[in-house]
Amino acid sequence: MAITRDSIWSAAEQMDQAGEKPTLAAIRKKLGGGSYTTISDAMTEWHARRAMQKGAPRDPVPEKVGDAAA
Repeated sequence: MAITRDSIWSAAEQMDQAGEKPTLAAIRKKLGGGSYTTISDAMTEWHARRAMQKGAPRDPVPEKVGDAAA
């Protein structure tokens, strides 16, 4: 069975909801294998998507930069 992005995300969500930290090694163990590269790439996207969903705070654009852009 090939390890897919969706299976990695599902495992990460399950672990997160259980209060466990979804590390690469923990995800790999939960899935019964998989490439660390594949898991790492999927987890990078998972973290980015979660940050967007939570509305990660962004630093305001400095006034000088905003003025220069205008």
